Amino acid sequence: MHLTPLLGALLFGLIVRADIQAGHPDPAPPGYEQWISPIVPAPYVDGAGDWAEAVAKARKLVAGLSIQEKVNIT
Repeated sequence: MHLTPLLGALLFGLIVRADIQAGHPDPAPPGYEQWISPIVPAPYVDGAGDWAEAVAKARKLVAGLSIQEKVNIT
């Protein structure tokens, strides 16, 4: 058994935990400091036309989920 990958994973986990606990995230890589993810909205699907069957299935599935299950999905 090789211990190097295990030790590396353990060390990485400790570093990530320390960053989270300290509240100081790692700095962004050069060139990404001011990068903002574009917001690309999904088109509205009203449940008609080609999407009718899929939307009906999705609505039925979601109606059967508990609040906790819905939160876990999102």
